[in-house]
Amino acid sequence: KISIPMRLPMEFNRPHTPPRGLASFSEAVLKCGVHLPLHPYIQSVIDYYGVVPFQLTPNTYRYIVGLYILYHKLGLETPSPEEFAWFYQVKSNPSDFGFFYASK
Repeated sequence: KISIPMRLPMEFNRPHTPPRGLASFSEAVLKCGVHLPLHPYIQSVIDYYGVVPFQLTPNTYRYIVGLYILYHKLGLETPSPEEFAWFYQVKSNPSDFGFFYASK
């Protein structure tokens, strides 16, 4: 069993720039099938784009998890972040600074 400490944000904290050693998460992302600690595949995609977990929209997590499940069901190896990038473009959200979304 893994214990993950939780902290409420301070007034000056921003979700896309958490204090060093911490990460921000939303309930919406957890409802997309993402659990803590992050699955290595999900972490590899986050690292590939150089973002923190909170910066990706919930739908982006749905696409990441969906591609992983599809590969698994087809008997393929875990997709690489480059394969995810082949299927989806991750773009900066022009109406919400600091956040990114995936589109086909």
